[in-house]
Amino acid sequence: MGEDLSDGVERHELRLRVVNQPGTLHVISAIFSTRGLSIDAIQIPPAAPDSGTMDITLRFQAEPARRIAIVRMLSRLECVIAIA
Repeated sequence: MGEDLSDGVERHELRLRVVNQPGTLHVISAIFSTRGLSIDAIQIPPAAPDSGTMDITLRFQAEPARRIAIVRMLSRLECVIAIA
């Protein structure tokens, strides 16, 4: 799951399958910023032009309970298809 850091904070990685449309990354990053979390790294490989979806890998640091809350909030977004 995550690598344990100090004070119960762990490194986490989420892989998202999302709808490829304007504003998707903004909505996802807003989930983190409104909860006071920083995204350490974002990886977005090139998407097939006609697929309509793309994959996003996010790395961040948080307590396990905050990670669960982030996953729950991301899963409620219309633009998020799957989370791994």
